[in-house]
Amino acid sequence: MRRQLLSRALVVAVAAAGLCLPVSRTFADAPHATSASASAPAPTPSSLNADVLVMHATNAGGGIDPRVKHLTPQLTRPPFSAYDTYKLLIDKRLPAPLGGGGQLALPDGRTLRVTYKGLAESKGDARYKVAATISDPKGKDFLPLLEVAAKLDEPFFVAGQSYDKGILVLAIKMTR
Repeated sequence: MRRQLLSRALVVAVAAAGLCLPVSRTFADAPHATSASASAPAPTPSSLNADVLVMHATNAGGGIDPRVKHLTPQLTRPPFSAYDTYKLLIDKRLPAPLGGGGQLALPDGRTLRVTYKGLAESKGDARYKVAATISDPKGKDFLPLLEVAAKLDEPFFVAGQSYDKGILVLAIKMTR
């Protein structure tokens, strides 16, 4: 039953508590706040990259693909612990210029689009506004819009698309 719920509903999870925070639709268009006591904000990079790992999660007893062993801490905690096998299908770097991004064809026929939207307001390390959408082959949105405030080099996850007796799990990491 637990696997069925995960495979039917879109699951969005973070790498660990506090690493990626949802960005509200109203925040996405808000100007950057400044504080007199805060140091000057870091300049907004004109371009980042979105490193995308597409994994197939099943309960086939195969363990975690050695190429994604670095994600073991995340993949062995709920909701991902509902699956015992993670096989890497795609490892792709998408260029993401400010205001734009890249697309990736997914194994289920849908398309992922990652868009870099600039600096996000944060109280600590720099975070970057990133939008992810997934559309089906006919152009209809499966995941119309997910926005996160992502730290560099720390993945956020999008999962839940049914695929070949399991689901697809996408780990997206913004890099320079």
